[in-house]
Amino acid sequence: MAETKLPKPPVPANVDLRDLKYMPLFGMFIDVEAMGDINQETSPESMVIAIDIILEFWLPAQEPVLPDVERIVERLNRSLPRHNLSVAVFEEHRPDIEKFFTVLEDGRWVPNPGIFSLVGDDEHS
Repeated sequence: MAETKLPKPPVPANVDLRDLKYMPLFGMFIDVEAMGDINQETSPESMVIAIDIILEFWLPAQEPVLPDVERIVERLNRSLPRHNLSVAVFEEHRPDIEKFFTVLEDGRWVPNPGIFSLVGDDEHS
């Protein structure tokens, strides 16, 4: 069996990242403490679905997301086949998924500003 050579990690092993307040993610920052608080209340599956919704729907246009479940499920399955998500599973996780968003008066979702912010916000510059 051939030995797999792994690339060097992006951060040296002796660097302690536990006090990192924000984690960068594809043009956003995630407030690590706020995300940790929500993760205590939600399932890992809900968090993955919520972040994938943000990356797939919100981040490209930075427009609120219409929570059309069938459209979300179809698009996530097309873009990220590992999900193999169904409407039933989405609805089962929906209360937890919504914790990662602010639900606007018209029902559309935007990422919860207590957790997510865009790169370039003054606070992170």
